[in-house]
Amino acid sequence: MADDSSSKKQKRSRGRPSRKQAEVAPEDELLRLALEVFAETGYEGTSIRRLTGQLGVSHSLLHARYGSKEKLWKAAVDFGMKKLVAQTQHRLADAPRDLPVTEKIRILFEDFLSGVSTEPAVLRLMNYEGSRSSARLDYIATNFLQGRDDLEVLMSEGKKAGVIRDVPTSMIFFLMAHGAGSYFGLQPLARHVGVPARQSIKAVQADIEALAEMLLLSIRTDQH
Repeated sequence: MADDSSSKKQKRSRGRPSRKQAEVAPEDELLRLALEVFAETGYEGTSIRRLTGQLGVSHSLLHARYGSKEKLWKAAVDFGMKKLVAQTQHRLADAPRDLPVTEKIRILFEDFLSGVSTEPAVLRLMNYEGSRSSARLDYIATNFLQGRDDLEVLMSEGKKAGVIRDVPTSMIFFLMAHGAGSYFGLQPLARHVGVPARQSIKAVQADIEALAEMLLLSIRTDQH
């Protein structure tokens, strides 16, 4: 018969890691969890106590690693946004120079939506911070709106070629990020309007392609 202490140790090993285990948790995992907490409750609504509880780490560890809540917020935002920007840019960088501009725009749409589908907390945080003027919003806009710059270049190229409608890039950015992107980023709302809670990778990719196609059709001059 196993003794009680052995049984307790086995039970404690399941679920959330112990604080001692969390103290040596990978940096990426801590930042991913911190991003989710900030996206859920906002900067002002997130206390150090809540962070330490959600992350399963001590106050002293957070202070030693990041110095302050503000620095942790920036580190978490940097982590999430850089992953999203990298996701949006990697196929474009390898695209053939002679690829039609409409197909380049399609790639940008698809890769952005793919990034949001895997890192939805990024979009939720942008929605929260985007609803009010703050130094944090300025930080996001200054450092992480590269995707909008790429879209601006492609839109300008398409307009000159006569294949893209003359509409402001800002409109298309909002349709992409906070329209189509919300399909993946605002998951609780999506569930209420009939989006399946658990989709296969193949089904998610099909949704990404369908949303990208709808976005592209909204700006193409030939509508084909």
